[in-house]
Amino acid sequence: MSNGKILIIGVVTAGLAVFGFVRGDGNDYAEHAAALDSEEVQQVETMLQRLQQSTNHLAEYLSADSNLMAQQQLLQRAQQLTEAIEVKVLQAEWSGDYFRVHVGSPSKANAFASHWFLLAADEAGALKLLGVQY
Repeated sequence: MSNGKILIIGVVTAGLAVFGFVRGDGNDYAEHAAALDSEEVQQVETMLQRLQQSTNHLAEYLSADSNLMAQQQLLQRAQQLTEAIEVKVLQAEWSGDYFRVHVGSPSKANAFASHWFLLAADEAGALKLLGVQY
């Protein structure tokens, strides 16, 4: 076997090992699904239902760590939620200290509207909106 083939086999083996570590339980940021009836999901659904009623509640749910651009995007999503017929968490998962939720928010204009939100716990342990994901 030539040195080139041995090198390629070594690189592929190392790449698979790194990929396995990153996606495995040894990685703090690997996604861990959350049950849709969990306390965290219930807290997020309550938050989103209040935002659906009025965007005035957004300041209450913003994380102190969210930057101005994220706050603007969250305001846009909150305005879209006010037009939704219903708001429901479709998927939720933990990734390290961050909680990601996929929210379905069908409206008259878009029956398949959905959004991804990123949340983090504050000092008191309450989940706060950190940003949106695409």
